[in-house]
Amino acid sequence: MKPFAFALLSLMLAAVVWAAPPADLAQRVEAARTQIGVPGMAIAIVEDDRVTFVKGFGVKALGKPDRVGAGDQELLDEHDELGCTAAPAGGLAVSANDMARWLLIQLDGGKLPGGSGQLFSQAAHAQMWQPVVVQPIAERPPAVRATQPSFSNYALGWDLEDYRGMARSSVD
Repeated sequence: MKPFAFALLSLMLAAVVWAAPPADLAQRVEAARTQIGVPGMAIAIVEDDRVTFVKGFGVKALGKPDRVGAGDQELLDEHDELGCTAAPAGGLAVSANDMARWLLIQLDGGKLPGGSGQLFSQAAHAQMWQPVVVQPIAERPPAVRATQPSFSNYALGWDLEDYRGMARSSVD
């Protein structure tokens, strides 16, 4: 998968998280994925304490018929470029469904869904979201220049940027 293309696609779709996903979201994602050239991906949107959209798009690997599903967990090959890059950072194998559950826990300050306990403290939650590294901002191509952030930071597991003046967080 092309990491920059994935990040670019997530920025292009950032506006949809402000409201219920539009009816044509899947078609728009598929068109953008195809245009950018990403073989496959999955998206999960969490809003108002619930998962409002989760779906897989494309294929797991070029030239192979296996489709990406929202519940797929892909292990990284430690010998390919992505695996070598992610391994020192503690690469994870998670599905879009797993990530949606994690987002629900994050948005509720570490509380487990259904009120069944606390995964981490409020202090740990606050620390996770504090910027740790200021990241350089590369100039975006003309087609998506409107998504150019004015700041970009890395927190503990989160990329923190702005999108048209609104704070936006993501996990790559």
